[in-house]
Formats: sequence, structure tokens, C-alpha cells
Amino acid sequence: MNKAAKYYSLIFISYLIELYLFNFLQFIENISPEMINFLVRLFMVIFSAGLLRILVFREEKNFFKIFFFLSLVNPLISSISLLFLFGIMKVDLIIAKIIGDVFTSLFLFYFLKILLKKHSI
Repeated sequence: MNKAAKYYSLIFISYLIELYLFNFLQFIENISPEMINFLVRLFMVIFSAGLLRILVFREEKNFFKIFFFLSLVNPLISSISLLFLFGIMKVDLIIAKIIGDVFTSLFLFYFLKILLKKHSI
């Protein structure tokens, strides 16, 4: 299986687990959805980054260092997006999470491309 297929398969499976956990934990009364999102996303991003390092990017040192850094920023951007969409715009919670996560993913992918281009020179 090529790297892209492995990467997207692992990301997709991790994201489905993340959505399930978020949906399950959203009913905890004393914790805001944004905080639940941040904690679940942080855990899943670190877990996913570890899996990606072991199964996909074993030899590519610069990519993983940059990817791991962006993965740590990911939950913050995702939670701010959720706060904006759910808290301010009043979009349905699960839809707001998905839209915020897609936005975060696209933003970080674009930023990753810029950083990789910078480090390859």
C-alpha cells in the first residue's frame, strides 16, 4: 500500500474515532464543547501522529518534525473554529465540529506545504 493510501486511511479511521468520542462526551454538563473538542482532538492527534510515524513516515525525519508541531497546534485551531461556529454562529454542534476540523485540516495542510518547501531549500 502506498504512503498516501496509508496516511489517509489512518487519518480517516482516527477521525471517525474522534467524532465518536466527541459525540459521546458532549453530554458532560460541566465541560464546554470547545474544551471537550480540544482534549479529544489533542489525544487523537498525538495518537495519530505516533501511528503515522511508525507506519508511514519512518524514514522522513523533517516531515514528521514539522507535522508533529502542526499536530500540536491543530486542537487549538479546531477548538477556536468550533467556538466560532457553534458558540457564535449557532451551527449544530456536530456539523460545526466537522466544518471546523475540515477548515483546520486544509489550513494546516497548506501551512505544511509552505514549511516543507522552506526546509527543502
